[in-house]
Amino acid sequence: MKFETLRNGLANFMGGVLPALVTLFTTPFIVNALGDSSYGVLTLITAIVGYFAFLDLNVTAGSVKYVAEHHATGDVLRRNQTLTSGIALYLIIGLAGCGLVLLFTDTLLDRVFAIPANLRSEAGQALALAAFGFLFGQLQIYLNSVPQSIRRYDQSALLESIFGVITPLATVLTLWLGYGLVEIVAVRVLISIVNNVVLVGVVHRLLPDFALVKPDRQTLVVLGKFSGFAYLSRLATVAYAQGDKLILGALTSMSALTHYAVPFMLVNRVFALSYRLGGVLFPVASALAANREIERLRELYLYAARYVFFINVSLTLMLTTLAHEILLYWIGPSLAASGAAVLVLIAFASLIDSLTNAPSLVNDGLGQPHITGSFAVSRAGLGVALTLLLVHELGMIGAAWAQLVTSALMAVLFLTYVHGRSVPVSLRDYSCVVVAPSLPVLAIAMGLVFMRLGSPPLSMTQTFLVLMSQVLVLGVYAMAFIFRRTDRLALLARLRMPRHGV
Repeated sequence: MKFETLRNGLANFMGGVLPALVTLFTTPFIVNALGDSSYGVLTLITAIVGYFAFLDLNVTAGSVKYVAEHHATGDVLRRNQTLTSGIALYLIIGLAGCGLVLLFTDTLLDRVFAIPANLRSEAGQALALAAFGFLFGQLQIYLNSVPQSIRRYDQSALLESIFGVITPLATVLTLWLGYGLVEIVAVRVLISIVNNVVLVGVVHRLLPDFALVKPDRQTLVVLGKFSGFAYLSRLATVAYAQGDKLILGALTSMSALTHYAVPFMLVNRVFALSYRLGGVLFPVASALAANREIERLRELYLYAARYVFFINVSLTLMLTTLAHEILLYWIGPSLAASGAAVLVLIAFASLIDSLTNAPSLVNDGLGQPHITGSFAVSRAGLGVALTLLLVHELGMIGAAWAQLVTSALMAVLFLTYVHGRSVPVSLRDYSCVVVAPSLPVLAIAMGLVFMRLGSPPLSMTQTFLVLMSQVLVLGVYAMAFIFRRTDRLALLARLRMPRHGV
């Protein structure tokens, strides 16, 4: 189970690596080609459509749990009933969201957000197209979760990698051919349609006995009960993730939104890779819970969380100590001057958030989504309130501070509450095994950030050498203090095993 989870985690991780790299390489061209204002409009459109994901009842969470359980126990009928229910519900959600975006397009663009007059018409057309993108995007989210439910992360990761690369490259090609914002959105919608078609084929190949069946009342009730609680988490996550951008779009300018959104996107792309490593815990927790293997789940939880947290601390060290240089050589001096502080604050906020990822997945996998839902709603409410307050006073830096303060406060409360209750691990064990080994690296990162305040930027060569030195030192530290001896020996033994067969 341990190596299967590691393999799935690595497959999920690699599915995000290439798209992340391509996105990072293409972003400077896209920002410069569109300009700060148009790129801000694109960010705003993405945030608006993303906010309508409040309609998503998070049936995916319930579906992944119960498909994993039914697949583990060999109950094909119940599995097919669950999948059919999910597909139907996501089609309804997609259509509802599409209709609402179209209905409120004019109101949002004319009365709420600070859209420059010269971009108003283009923004309206792009948002209308994005409404249809919401429809296909919702279905895509659900279909992509099906391979993950049966622990075939290699398949979902492959498709995410392919289409994650195609999307930014197609955006660049569209701009290179002389087109603009509207055409970019249209191309992305088309790619989403193709992705859905391919996903349908993959599902039928992985589950040849899958067929659309009429779900019984019990399946709908069980799925709805779980997803109803999980919906709280989904709703709150959407509100918190998109709220800062919508508030900035309403209270500041499209240019300021761009200078906030680009560092935010960079941090999210980087941390999303490590989230993929931990994301395999949810279906695993569900399967182990179905078979009452709680002790194995406990061991796996500590094993996975320890390594993922160290990865996140390492990423934070590199992002924060070289924040100005990264933005300078990646995008340009203007964005580096205003966005470096945002990058530092959001990176530390994301690190703190990462502590709650594994316990949330295990908590939900063990059938307690009401707990994560309640905390997520509280987090969203506090985050939006702080963002409104601090943006008025500090602009985009205020939004970044709101993220950090909210993440710190809610993470402490959540970790304290779930450990020893819904998560079968004490807070003491979690702190000692997962958090403590990485604290020296975190302390060094915070110290270096303060030491570099006001320092002139490093040259590109110096930046590269510092980055490589950090990677080397972190690798040595991991081998000495993060990897457990038993894990090292087991991994080496695994690598030395002769391979047979095809």
